Amino acid sequence: MAKGDDALAKKKNKAIRKRNRRAGVDTTEFAEGVKAHKRRRKLGTRRVCEGMCYSLPTPEDPFNERKKRSKRKAALDGENNADEQSASRKRSRRTEIGFDGKQKHSEVVNRTTSRAMDGNQCVNGMKDNKAGAKQTLGHRSGGKHAVDVPVVSDKNAGGDQEVVGQLRKDVSQFEGQWWLALAQGVDVLGASSNSYHARAYVVPAATQIAAHRHTNGLLHKPIVLFLVCSREQALLVRQICKPLKKALDIQSVSLHPGTSLKHQLDGLAVRTPEIIVATPDRLCQLLAVQAFSLGSVSYVVVDGMDDLISHGYREEMATIKGYLPPRAKIGILSATFPVEVVDITRNWLRGPVVRASSDLSCPAMSACITQAVTVVTTEEAKLSKIKKILEQVWKKQEADSCSGKVLVLVRHAHQFPVLMELLQKQGFSPQALGGSPIMQSQSREGRGIALVAQYDQVIDMSMLANVEVLINYDFSWSAELYSKIVAQIARTTTCGRVETLCTGAAALQAKNLIEVLEKSWQPIPHALRLLAQASSLLHSS
Repeated sequence: MAKGDDALAKKKNKAIRKRNRRAGVDTTEFAEGVKAHKRRRKLGTRRVCEGMCYSLPTPEDPFNERKKRSKRKAALDGENNADEQSASRKRSRRTEIGFDGKQKHSEVVNRTTSRAMDGNQCVNGMKDNKAGAKQTLGHRSGGKHAVDVPVVSDKNAGGDQEVVGQLRKDVSQFEGQWWLALAQGVDVLGASSNSYHARAYVVPAATQIAAHRHTNGLLHKPIVLFLVCSREQALLVRQICKPLKKALDIQSVSLHPGTSLKHQLDGLAVRTPEIIVATPDRLCQLLAVQAFSLGSVSYVVVDGMDDLISHGYREEMATIKGYLPPRAKIGILSATFPVEVVDITRNWLRGPVVRASSDLSCPAMSACITQAVTVVTTEEAKLSKIKKILEQVWKKQEADSCSGKVLVLVRHAHQFPVLMELLQKQGFSPQALGGSPIMQSQSREGRGIALVAQYDQVIDMSMLANVEVLINYDFSWSAELYSKIVAQIARTTTCGRVETLCTGAAALQAKNLIEVLEKSWQPIPHALRLLAQASSLLHSS
């Protein structure tokens, strides 16, 4: 070893010893290093510096220069081989030239002529295709792999920039809503059709881990769990988590099919990461063999609940839910909310929630709100149906101790007294919105609060946020107003419910109401479809 290399090695070893003294032998890094050294020794894959690095000197080689000589010999052999290859190329080149060392005159003429002809053809082709080149950027040669790249006009480019700007605005809005919910310490219900919101739930993971370390110290246990549907999505989320390793020493790992289970078990045996990105099937396999525990997890995100259910992970999701501690904060992100997704989401999110959505459409704002429509023909049938609804709501409020309000929207003001009397009999505290003395109720003994208002009355949107059950009594107003009201109720719960009672007066709005229900993934009753068909026949005739 040269003197310069020796000095560099001593300097490096000194820095290592200083770092070890500063870290101490009682830290987890030291223990993990010992475990890794032991594992490599048993597997026979020790590093060069962990065994007999150099052989002992012998009388034939007293200075241990055998290895250096072998490297020098290999280098000389490589140079000799290169010289031989160069000489062989020169000999093959001489075979193409005449014996007198000059090319034949005829061959030179032929090659020069062919090159000139090829050049003229290229120039002519460039002139002929000059106009086409303005619309097409470079046709790559290569047979079937040739690709025409269209040139984007300024008009299209401006439109693309607007789309990108709107997408960035939506992502920022969604991230702000998600972070605000976690700052309040409640669960999050995210509704979005975009797949670029991984950053919204990855960034708060650093805060959760920092708080856990401040309270419990550096334990190297799973603190954050991200559930995704596929291997590709797991790798994408894992890539976003990688910068946290260098910045905050937060280790993350992706567990998914496509990698052997033994390989993942060996990796988890060295160090259990703080962030786990996993698919439900592989996570259940690792939990079954007790590779790690989820008892210390404080932040869970389910990215794509609808995709997980459509791929048949319903049982795995129920199993994982049983392993999670009850105090963990949960965030669920889904693009659609059919009946199955709503049921599982309500099972995961039982407490108060904050909604996050990338757009203000009714399907996104009314996620996990059940919308039911009943077609009735008589006034007695309407009163009987609303009585059953109120009984169900009262029982639910007694069982869950829920303080959500009930809002009844009516068509005419003369329907107020009948409904308020019915609400009092069911135990509610009715309150009429409007200010008329005849509408004010004198009883306040009921536990639940029920509001009665006229559909065309101006209603405070902040009041609608606390409404858990909306009853549209004698529905006949526009579907646009229906969507606007539904999008504002039940903002802090996943148990929102909308009951709509329709008569023949709602035939004109039946078609539009069906469109709203279909976009919100709600079942359509057959009687409502018949009502819409009858209305269309009347209009056509």
